[in-house]
Amino acid sequence: MSQKVELKRELGLLEVTLSGVGIIVGAGIYALIRKAAGLAGTSVWLSFAAFIAVFTGLSYAELSSMFPKAEAEYVYALNAFGWVLSFVALKNDYDF
Repeated sequence: MSQKVELKRELGLLEVTLSGVGIIVGAGIYALIRKAAGLAGTSVWLSFAAFIAVFTGLSYAELSSMFPKAEAEYVYALNAFGWVLSFVALKNDYDF
């Protein structure tokens, strides 16, 4: 237990700068949520849920344009992760 462990420097200037920018942007998001909650009350979560739903819909649109066949989620998961994880997106009407 008395061994001295030396730490290596792993973060460079770019990583530290991006981390700092992310922290500042994150603090700004919390400030926006505070203002929005003051105006909308407890229903402020609806706007953020709608924001996330829009980007989810856009990513599914991109996914279906990449794989235009039916079952685009399954084909993407099969190409990306193989059979091991693609069964999650498998529908019952798929024929094997």
